[in-house]
Amino acid sequence: MWYSIARFACVCALVALPLWSVGCGPESQGDPGDGGGGGGIAGASGSSGAGGAGGMAGTAGAGGTAGIGGAGGTAGIGGSGGTAGIGGAGGMAGIGGTGGSGGGELRCIGDTTSGDTDNDGVCDSDDVCPGEDDLIDVDTNQLADCLENLLLNSELDSDVTHWEARTQATIAWDSSDADGNPNSGSAAVTNIASREGFVRSAGQCVETGEGDYVAATRYYIPEGQGPGRALVTTTFHAGTECVGGAGGFLGSDGSRYQTATGTWGTILHPFSTVSGTQSINFVVSAQVLDTSPAFTVQYDNPLLRCQSDPVTMVRDYTGGGGSWYGGDDRELFTPRLVGDGIQIPVTESFLAQRFALYVIRQFDYSEPPEGTGHAVTLVAQLRDASGTILESDTTNLAATFSGGWVYWDFTTVLRAGQTYNFTTYLQDGFASGLKSSVGYNNADPYPSVMRLSCTVGHDAMGQPLVDVDDWSCWDADSLAISFALEGATVCD
Repeated sequence: MWYSIARFACVCALVALPLWSVGCGPESQGDPGDGGGGGGIAGASGSSGAGGAGGMAGTAGAGGTAGIGGAGGTAGIGGSGGTAGIGGAGGMAGIGGTGGSGGGELRCIGDTTSGDTDNDGVCDSDDVCPGEDDLIDVDTNQLADCLENLLLNSELDSDVTHWEARTQATIAWDSSDADGNPNSGSAAVTNIASREGFVRSAGQCVETGEGDYVAATRYYIPEGQGPGRALVTTTFHAGTECVGGAGGFLGSDGSRYQTATGTWGTILHPFSTVSGTQSINFVVSAQVLDTSPAFTVQYDNPLLRCQSDPVTMVRDYTGGGGSWYGGDDRELFTPRLVGDGIQIPVTESFLAQRFALYVIRQFDYSEPPEGTGHAVTLVAQLRDASGTILESDTTNLAATFSGGWVYWDFTTVLRAGQTYNFTTYLQDGFASGLKSSVGYNNADPYPSVMRLSCTVGHDAMGQPLVDVDDWSCWDADSLAISFALEGATVCD
């Protein structure tokens, strides 16, 4: 029985692949430190000695001076105790030195202090696929596979769960990885039919619908075998579990194959399903071209994704009015912070990649204005219908900013039938008092998109009455503030 799954696809931005020889994992262990001090001679303190066992008892002597720890190695181990002292009674062994400080630095993309929990070369601060590899992009479309792949367990980090072998084939996990990742592996598919020309396979069933897709995988044919080929095939089915038989099997896009041995290669092809498709069978195979008893092909990072179309929504700024945005240094209101955003109902699933507001002018004080801009940081948050923050981003504006579109980057899929909220505000605006204005458009092309606003007032002590990050601060109204939203369609 084939595994049947239902998956949704989404996409994210690609970053360069890491060099596994450099490493993004734990620091290497360094050399041990130098030894501690020895025990004392009779009546006097012992001098420092090399690392070793505790001092021998002497006669009526004072305890030995504690040894000094060794110099730090790369992630060094603490120094050991001093060698045995000669002489004085009760001479104590030198105390072991403190271990040397850690050596090599963590190397990953983003804030290195946040760590790299999944060892994919992307720091946790920038990780969009926790527990998966953000840097795999088999089809080289500059979108990370981990958020657009319909297949389960495509990275094959430790096992072949969700992949099932067919008759006269076996599938087993192998520690070799297409990218040389020591924390991952691949699936070895072996044809044991021993019949020339026979194709034997393993695969995974994906519940999905009609549309345009891309199938891809990395493959490796070990040398020293008889002749054979690596093949990728996709078949279309009327049921949700990739069943055959009358009314079940609808067709196939055919097979794509490669024969190169001894090196990792890529098989990739776009295809379209037929009318009535409810599931796709993604199949990887080993075809033996002689009567060898077995033929093995290793597969890694298989990919099945929808082909996507760009999404662009723009409620442009036409030179009309503006809404207060930022802090407030006027005596009557100080201190205060005003944030703006939008609430959007989604009718077609798409990946939100960039969100923008049109900020009319520079950030300056109000009483009195200085007539010059100030460098600021603006925060944007993507929330679900309940106000829970799903993702956030910041953008920095230089003092030379005098107005225009301000963009934030996102990598979250917005699902059809759901409502989402984008909220933005001036970081530290409550304290700084700097302000600008957000433009709006009276000729509204998106009447269903509501404006969100939050006003943070102050108490008698000048402290904020509410946190701008608190969803309770945000209210919806019909003011058509200018916004832009860019992305790409995804499978449902």
